[in-house]
Amino acid sequence: MESETFEKYKNFRNMLVDIERSLERHKTELENIDMMKKVQRKIDILDEKIRNAIQAMDEQISQGNDLYRSIRIDFHNFAFQILHQNAMFAITQNTNHNIDFRDTINDSKDETTAQSLGHSYKKILCACFDLAVIKNYIDKSFYRVIYHDGCLESLDPRKIKQYLDLFRSVSEEYDIQYILTALNSDIPEEEQYHMQPGEIAVNLWDSDDDHGRLFGFSF
Repeated sequence: MESETFEKYKNFRNMLVDIERSLERHKTELENIDMMKKVQRKIDILDEKIRNAIQAMDEQISQGNDLYRSIRIDFHNFAFQILHQNAMFAITQNTNHNIDFRDTINDSKDETTAQSLGHSYKKILCACFDLAVIKNYIDKSFYRVIYHDGCLESLDPRKIKQYLDLFRSVSEEYDIQYILTALNSDIPEEEQYHMQPGEIAVNLWDSDDDHGRLFGFSF
């Protein structure tokens, strides 16, 4: 009889342990559910903030401002001075709601051409955009240095001259330090285009002793 009672006790004890474990497991699950609800509430709040930010950004892009309009005008004028083409750029939102800068070249009928997709013209448009931005931020705490590499490659000599004339005049007028790296063969002949004293900061060339390299050694 005593053995049966003890056996029942053990069984009940084991059942109690299982129930306690089950209770702890359910308690943990409930805590996780509460935690997930809190996380979801935070996600919902962030989603709402993102939606509001996207809407505000879209409204700001649509409305624009005087600075944006001034940069677009200068960009058009700079590109026209070099390419004699009507170039425009616009700020848009892509499918991920990130900002995209789109530039185009339009013909006399204001229809978009494929010229802006070309490698040489794309570099010119990017250079004009840089210059337009810095010109319009010149009275603010902003960079006053522009560095461009290889913008003269594959350009017609007349466009090269117009490019250099533009960046020279704007840099002098607004006290911008402009640095351009180019091959010697890309610069028009001296009788066609005269480089002013001090405009060539350094000449680089290949040599066995690395003497003509920028830092005096090769990588």
